[in-house]
Amino acid sequence: MNVAAITDRGTILDTDEALFDRMFAINTRAPFFLIQDAVKLMLRDGVEGTIVNISSMSSMAGQPFIAAYCASKGALDTLTRNVAFGLLKNRIRCNGLNIGWMASDGEDRIQREYHGAPADWLDEAAARQPFGRLVDPAEVARACAYLSSEESGLMTGATINFDQSIWGAYEDSPHPENKMTL
Repeated sequence: MNVAAITDRGTILDTDEALFDRMFAINTRAPFFLIQDAVKLMLRDGVEGTIVNISSMSSMAGQPFIAAYCASKGALDTLTRNVAFGLLKNRIRCNGLNIGWMASDGEDRIQREYHGAPADWLDEAAARQPFGRLVDPAEVARACAYLSSEESGLMTGATINFDQSIWGAYEDSPHPENKMTL
């Protein structure tokens, strides 16, 4: 189970090399080498099993203010499919979960630090969502348990969108609110 990530802010214009490298080190490189070591042990011991990568709805394009994050999670989604295909005959499954906006301690920190959100930001944000709340970490844990279990059958190479939006369905053409400026 690969769940570590950072979501520090940066657009294509203001993300510096240090943030980019840190983002990819945590969000993509660490899962890559954790999977590599786990698979070596599984193959050595003849274990058939499963790997679950936690990704993000932002992996499919994302918001302009998290450009490196979106790219790092897009790379993780590609890695998920690549690993699944490569290990198919070994019966080692690899799936991903694209998490939407989640009410986590990390998100609370980001909202306050980067967006100057007030203490009650979560209540206001939740009220704007179709189901009246953000994704709950306990829901994510249950989805991971399912993907890690035999209940998910032979599913491999899948990335499930775990969010309260329908990717590709919009009432209006999605576009950024503002132009980017230097």
